[in-house]
Amino acid sequence: MKFPNYIKLIIIILIFVIIYFTFIKNFITQEDFLQRNDKKQKSFIIIEPINGLCDRIYAIISWKVLADKLNKKLYIYWKPSKQFSNIKFENLFANNLNLNFIDNKKFQSLIKKVNHKLINKNDFNNTKKKFEQIYKDFFLQALEIKNKSLGIRTKKSNKIFRDTDNIYYRGYLRPTGEPQVRFATCVQKNYQKLINKTDKILREDVIPAPHVQSIINKYIKQKLSKNGQIDKNIIGVHIRRGDTFKQFQSIYKLHDMKLKTDALYIKDMNKEIKLNKNVKFFLATDNKKSFNKFKKIYKNRIISFPQKFYDQNCTKKQCNLMNQYKRGQHYAVIDLFLLTQFKKLIGCYTSGFVKFYCIKKNVSLKSYMYKNNQHTF
Repeated sequence: MKFPNYIKLIIIILIFVIIYFTFIKNFITQEDFLQRNDKKQKSFIIIEPINGLCDRIYAIISWKVLADKLNKKLYIYWKPSKQFSNIKFENLFANNLNLNFIDNKKFQSLIKKVNHKLINKNDFNNTKKKFEQIYKDFFLQALEIKNKSLGIRTKKSNKIFRDTDNIYYRGYLRPTGEPQVRFATCVQKNYQKLINKTDKILREDVIPAPHVQSIINKYIKQKLSKNGQIDKNIIGVHIRRGDTFKQFQSIYKLHDMKLKTDALYIKDMNKEIKLNKNVKFFLATDNKKSFNKFKKIYKNRIISFPQKFYDQNCTKKQCNLMNQYKRGQHYAVIDLFLLTQFKKLIGCYTSGFVKFYCIKKNVSLKSYMYKNNQHTF
């Protein structure tokens, strides 16, 4: 049976329509989805954390929270820097947040696609300038002061966080504190939420690497426990010396802030002895001289995790400790988490260790300062 040509044409068109809607359109839709998804993935933030242990952790987690908020991918370029060592993140902390660490090869590939480079130098002069700017910004925000300069900074910061732009941040500050971005609309609108979310992750998800946790657990069981619980007579003491202690004196003095001296530590510890004759002190310090001094004063009241001290070189003529690398970071992590075991901590509120303790205990730094009679802003 022969069909007229117009029937044949209709049949061919119908077959093509069926094929199109069954296969081709579906393929095009998938391709379009992949392309759109790929465009989203091209927007990222690279963070290269610098400075000490706590600065690095705070920076990583806070920028992760912001990256999630902005739907940007976060890459972490973890490498040695002054005030730190060449130890890897996974040798200190568990990566249960699936943080995306990259090597130098990947970094060199990604940096070519970056639109904005926010770089902090970790030397004394730049840190001093940064600190002064942070202090000014604190009052600008607290007093809700608006001026032309602030408006310009807001516009510049907003450009940095455009949806399609890629960012490289080398530094040690949270976005809510970093002068280059803190007044961006996306940061200001979510200011407290970003802080709360960061603190929640630090409190719940930042934990030691398994082998470090095992060491901590063993020490707690053997030295700190009484009847299966942490001995209530033990109080934590954190004394930070070396590193930037001497150099930061001038900065803090300028803003009427104080670094805790040995005399103030002794005063607080003696007060605890008067309150409880059975009190003992778990002493965490990065300085052998400080350890020996307090061990000599308080003898058997002092408990500490056995460690090797890596004192930095400082002479009367040359004392630029910020230019030096700092070993023994695994000891720092052990001390950091052991201090959180105690109900009370004697320390200096400017220390990252004290701030970490407050976060883990879900206590505000302001409340800690008030209870410990320390200088306020």
